[in-house]
Amino acid sequence: MLAKGTDLDLWAETLEARSQLPRLVRRLIYSTNGDVLENDFRADEGVGVPGWDGKVLAPSASEFVPEGDSRWELSTSDDLPGNATENYRKRSEEPLGANPAEATFLYVTPRRWGTKDDWISRRRAEGVWKDVRVYDADRLEAWLERAPVVHIWFSRLINLLPEGAKDLETYWTEWSQMTSPPLTPDLATAGRVEASEKLLAWASTAPELLTLRAETEKEAIAFVGAVIHSVEGDDREKLLARAVIVDTEAAWEHVVYGRALAVIIPQLPNRDSAPSAVRRGHHVLIPIGRDHPTDHRTQDLPPVSREAARIALQTMGFSETQAGELAELAWRGLQILQRKIAVSPALLTPRWAQSPTNRILVPAVLAGAWDEARPGDVSALEHLSRIKYEDLRRALLEIADQPDAPIRHIGTRWFAAARADSWSLLARSVEDQDLSRFHDLAVEVLRERDPKYELPIDQRFAAAVHGKVPEHSQELRKGIAETLGLMAALSGLTGQLSGEQCADWVVRDVFETTDWQLLASLTQQLSLLAEASPEEFMSALERDVNDHAAVFTELFREEKSLFAVEPGIGVLWGLETIAWSRDHLPRATMLLAAINELLEAP
Repeated sequence: MLAKGTDLDLWAETLEARSQLPRLVRRLIYSTNGDVLENDFRADEGVGVPGWDGKVLAPSASEFVPEGDSRWELSTSDDLPGNATENYRKRSEEPLGANPAEATFLYVTPRRWGTKDDWISRRRAEGVWKDVRVYDADRLEAWLERAPVVHIWFSRLINLLPEGAKDLETYWTEWSQMTSPPLTPDLATAGRVEASEKLLAWASTAPELLTLRAETEKEAIAFVGAVIHSVEGDDREKLLARAVIVDTEAAWEHVVYGRALAVIIPQLPNRDSAPSAVRRGHHVLIPIGRDHPTDHRTQDLPPVSREAARIALQTMGFSETQAGELAELAWRGLQILQRKIAVSPALLTPRWAQSPTNRILVPAVLAGAWDEARPGDVSALEHLSRIKYEDLRRALLEIADQPDAPIRHIGTRWFAAARADSWSLLARSVEDQDLSRFHDLAVEVLRERDPKYELPIDQRFAAAVHGKVPEHSQELRKGIAETLGLMAALSGLTGQLSGEQCADWVVRDVFETTDWQLLASLTQQLSLLAEASPEEFMSALERDVNDHAAVFTELFREEKSLFAVEPGIGVLWGLETIAWSRDHLPRATMLLAAINELLEAP
C-alpha cells in the first residue's frame, strides 16, 4: 500500500498536488541529505510566489541531490515537454541569482514522461548549466523507496494506508483531532519545557536509544508529536521527514534497513532489536506507560502543569471556569481530558470499559498493583474479589490481551495501567460493598509494620536474609495509596460514599494510633496518603506532636544507613506535598516548625 509511480501520475491531476509537491521534494531531500546547507521550497500558498520553486545547497552529492548549488522547477502540468522547455528557457535567460555554469537545473513532475532522457540530452548539449536533470513519477518513486518515512507520509497523504507504520505528523493530527476543539501542541507540552528541550537535544545528537515514560504509551507518542510541531521552520520539516511509528515487525525492518536514517518509535511487544537499529544510525524512542518498569536511562515525562494547561485551554476557546476544570483533568492524564471533550466519546472508550463484565476489573483497579508470588498479595486480591485467585487471574489474562488493556503483568507482578484513566472509566462500577472490603484491606496493609525495623540499623539491608519481610509487597502498598489519591481527586463513585469521603475514612483509620515504626514503614507512601487526605494526615501528625512527641524523636533519631532512606524523610515528603496547596500551606508550615522544635529540644 505504498505509493508507486502510477499513484504519483494520478495525483498530479489533483489541486493538492500543486501545493504539496514542494513539501514532498523538501522532505525527500531532508530524509536522504541531512547535511544540506539550504533547502528552500515554497509549499501551500507559497507556490504562487515568483522565483525559483526550489533552491538547494549541498556540501556533498547523493543519489538525488547534486553537490553544490541546484535550482529546481516543479510543475504538475500535463504539457510535456512543453512546460519543461518553457521553464528551462525562462531560467536560462534569467537565472535569478544563480550562476548556470556552476549550478544544476532540475525539473520535477509527478507525471510520467517517457521521452525525458532525450530532452535531458539535448539540454545538456547546450552547455548552459553545469548539469540538467528531470525527476518524473518513476524517478520520484525510486527516491521514495530510499526514504521510507517520507514514503509512508506521502502514501497516507494520497489516501493509501501503509500497513504497520504511521508517520508522526499523521499520528499527531489524528490524535489531536479526536477532540472538539482539537488539542494543541501548547497543551500537550504545558509545563514540560525541560522535557521538550531534552527530547530535541536527543534527536539532534548522535543516534541513541531513549525510553520515554508518560501516563500512557499514547501520551508519550503524542508528546513527541507536539514537541516537533512546536518547532518552527526547517527544523520541524527535518524532524517530520524522519519520525515514524511502527507497530509490525515488517514495518520495523522496512524502516530500519532503508537507506535513510530515521527517528523510529516502535509499538511492538518485543523491542529487543532496538539497539541494533541504533547501531545502524537510527534514533529509537521507546514509549511506555507508568505501569512499566524503568531504569536510569528512562526519561520520565512529568504531568502537564495545571496553570500552563489552563492558559492553553483558554487559548483553545474555553472559558476561564471551564479551562480550570479541564486543566485538572489534563494534569491527571491527557487521555482523561481527551475523552471528556471528545468528538465521539464512544470511539475513545476501550472495549473492556464498555463490557458488562468489567466488574471483574474492580478488585484489580482498587489494588493498583500486586505480586502474585507473595501469598499476602494473593490473599488480598481474593479478599477484594471474593473469588479464588486462579479464577481471577484467568479472567484478567483475557482482558490483558485486549488493546489499551487497563492491566498488565510482567513476570509475577501485575499493574493497573494508566491509573487515572482506568479509574475514570471504572469508578461507576465500584459498589459500596467493594469500598467496605477495600477499606478493611487498605487499613490492614498500610498499618503493617516492616519487620526490618526490628533489626539493628546495620543489618536492615539484609532483612530478607533474616526473614524480616512484610507480608504484603511494596507494589500493593503503593497501589492502594495511589487508589486513595484517585478516589479523592476524581471520585466518580455512585454509591453512598464519595471518593473523598472514602479516602478520608481509610487514612483516618490507618493513623488511628501511630508509632515511629508505622511512619517509617510508610515512608514511600506518606506523600500519597497526604495528597489523598490532607486533613486526616495533618490531624494525625498534630496529635502526635501534642501527645506522642516520642514518635518524632524516635523516627528522626534513627541514624542514616548506607543502604536505606532515612525513615523520617517520608513525613517531610508528605508535608511538602500538602504545602503546594495554598489552603494547606499555613498548617503544614506550623507542623513542620513544631516537629523541628521537638527535635531541637534537649
